[in-house]
Amino acid sequence: MKLSVLCKGPEEDGSILLLIRLSAAVLPTEERRPVNLCLAIDRSSSMRGPRIEQAKHAARELIGRLGTQDRLSIISFDAAPSLLCPPGPVSDERKEEMLAVVDQLTTGVGTNLAAAVRLATKQIQSSFVRNSISRVLLLTDGQASVGITDKSKLCAISEAVFQAGVTLTTMGLGQGFDDELLMEMAQQGHGGYYYLAAPEDIPAAFGRELEGVFSISAQNTELKLLPHPDIDSVELLHSLPSRPFPDGLSIQVGDLSSGAPRQILVRLHQQPSSESTSAGRITLTYDDAQGQSRDAHIVGIPLRQTLDPKDLHDIVAEDLSLRVASAVDRAWAKRTSGSSGDALLALRDIHQVIIAAQADSQCNEKVAQALLADLARAEIAIDEGAAERENARRAMRQKSQLTQLGHSVLYQLDDND
Repeated sequence: MKLSVLCKGPEEDGSILLLIRLSAAVLPTEERRPVNLCLAIDRSSSMRGPRIEQAKHAARELIGRLGTQDRLSIISFDAAPSLLCPPGPVSDERKEEMLAVVDQLTTGVGTNLAAAVRLATKQIQSSFVRNSISRVLLLTDGQASVGITDKSKLCAISEAVFQAGVTLTTMGLGQGFDDELLMEMAQQGHGGYYYLAAPEDIPAAFGRELEGVFSISAQNTELKLLPHPDIDSVELLHSLPSRPFPDGLSIQVGDLSSGAPRQILVRLHQQPSSESTSAGRITLTYDDAQGQSRDAHIVGIPLRQTLDPKDLHDIVAEDLSLRVASAVDRAWAKRTSGSSGDALLALRDIHQVIIAAQADSQCNEKVAQALLADLARAEIAIDEGAAERENARRAMRQKSQLTQLGHSVLYQLDDND
């Protein structure tokens, strides 16, 4: 695990932007951790036809990619959940049995999300795989219509699932599901969220999720930011679980996969009279690929008045990407309430901020163009018809959530950029 820190400031008002980067080690394929998965498939009446067939296809591919070191269980749910395949090793013989069960899956009536998540979690908890990654994968195209339907209670269930050692990934298909609910359930469950516009998107999403699970090399990752006494406040700008403690702020990062670094942006405020050249220090703890707790990482936060241009661009890029994500979310909220004019104003304010950052050479040109393109797409979508607008809103909300969780990947820079 690599931990690095970039720092911009302090400015005249004492504000400091701190960009924390975490890079997980790449694991050889043969050393990947075993998985303990439960697949929960919505079989309500709206899943009839291409949707249920694509879900079956995705389940078949999932079964084919797992091995004897892994455990898999499958449930389906409508008004009530049903256990199709109990948890067990994915042997060749059992694969044939599971494929036969999946082929027989039919649709019913109603959507009981709470009961589905609880039954799926129970399957994972009923078995043990040493050093495994435990995850529920929930696919639905509808809103909770049976059992618990209150959003706060459903999200509380997701949080309880995570506290029990299981992460929850949600996948919403089509236009009938409550995207705000599924995003919040995924966030509380510390898993992923996917918006699937069409049934044909299901298999690819399952593949991406499984690749992400296979590449996890650190779990229970926690950062503790211990500010210098001259730092008055610490504000986490990404949407990650956090809590203050007597000496600073704890940030729960969760699972880390190899590949693109995870980024966390924090705003500090230093007392104007301070002459300190340090903003404090950061400690990092996590469980490694062997399940062993690691806590050897301690990094100081040096304050520098000048930054390498690339480092400055990286900090500003993350700051602007978060501002764009927030602006797009606000714009959709205003458009939903019926005010397209106010929605467009919410986007144009951040548009001017990006232009100003370009003019001051604080923002890489490619980043600026990517962000401006996002804003332009949002402006166009706000004035589109209801169906097109809803498609765009769901896709942009998914991207906003990824950005707010520190997964923003806006561009690929050349070596000399």
